[in-house]
Amino acid sequence: MSKLCCLLAIILLGLHGCTPDPGDALFARYLEALAHATESTGEADAIQRSALPPRYPRARQRTAEVPEVRGGVLELFSLSRCDVTQFIAQRNSILGRHADSASHVALGSAVMARLQECRRDLEAEDELHDRLDTLIEEKRPALQALRWNASFGSAAFAQWWSLATQPVVPEAQTHNIAAPVDTLLQAISAARDGEVAQAQAAFSSAYQRFEQSRGGGAWLLAAQRAVWALERAQPMLVAATASGICHAEREGAWVDAEQLYRTRVGPHVQLLARAMREASTPLEQLWTAQSAEMLSFSQSVADFRNQVWHGPESLAHTLGDLQRRHDALWQARRTACDD
Repeated sequence: MSKLCCLLAIILLGLHGCTPDPGDALFARYLEALAHATESTGEADAIQRSALPPRYPRARQRTAEVPEVRGGVLELFSLSRCDVTQFIAQRNSILGRHADSASHVALGSAVMARLQECRRDLEAEDELHDRLDTLIEEKRPALQALRWNASFGSAAFAQWWSLATQPVVPEAQTHNIAAPVDTLLQAISAARDGEVAQAQAAFSSAYQRFEQSRGGGAWLLAAQRAVWALERAQPMLVAATASGICHAEREGAWVDAEQLYRTRVGPHVQLLARAMREASTPLEQLWTAQSAEMLSFSQSVADFRNQVWHGPESLAHTLGDLQRRHDALWQARRTACDD
């Protein structure tokens, strides 16, 4: 085995601890087979350790400050016409003041829905009309911040992206990896409709799913390792195809390398890339539901989004692009050597 092969195997098997991951071992075998087929060599200092994927922002970076909207006793009395006093009383109770952001967003959304409905029903000359306009505008940024803290700013969502886990094994764990995100979307939708009980139940279910699955972090690690391996395999394939390496004495090694890619590596990467595409859709829907592009406190999460699932530079796009190019290179080599 060449020095390049040995070093690649050591790096891949030792990226994150002493326990080898099935994906690491598979990629190490594939890179070894390619290096053997191409008789590649390389200097040790030309090989870089795989970079860790981006980390989800810490609490102080991702949490929005919620503007406080105050009203007097007389105003509370006048708002009784809008049937919101029960929600305000629940929010201002001892339990309400110590409730989590999900409960706050459910109650706040219910109050907003009632205020907007009441505003539509009032005559323009009613003295409460103008005050409701002002109150709705004051509450909108507070409610926006609450929704953010209950989703992208929540501890459960951040924990889902934790890197303190083993990389995902696509064959076993990529099915419906973004199910917790779907549930979170349902919670936000129920909150927007003023359905307090449904929203609170959906938030609770989403948080439980996030905490139980931790799929995001495992997915991130697996994707980063796949990208790292394919980026190092691609130059060997490009060079071999360009130079027309089809010598009979190396054909056995090429057959072994291609078979490993077609039967193991390719399907592994394909499943992972598909899981990333499927997860990207609800994640982007969640982002859009927050109107997050307009939020000043969303920049750190926006950077994470662009690194992981959104745009041409994201990990999701890079892995899919590498998979397609790798498939094309193998096809090009087979066509050139068959001719």
